[in-house]
Amino acid sequence: MRKNRKINRNEILSEINISDDGANVHLRGYRWITVFKFVAQNGRIDYISTNMENPTKDIVKELRISNWSIEIYHYELKQTCGIECY
Repeated sequence: MRKNRKINRNEILSEINISDDGANVHLRGYRWITVFKFVAQNGRIDYISTNMENPTKDIVKELRISNWSIEIYHYELKQTCGIECY
């Protein structure tokens, strides 16, 4: 999610306090979700949201890593096999 996303009626995501357990917020159109804050080594901040029941930061981190490997797989498939036309 982008840091300027409006949640809880008129709050901005980057301005709320997000603990390691995540923060339950209301996102218009999606109802209640849990948002986690990840800080990269270069200082970049990523906000990852989920609608899972009782998520933990470790579970969300594992899902994020597996999602990225799928993205890389599809990118490589498009680059080497030229399947973007199909």
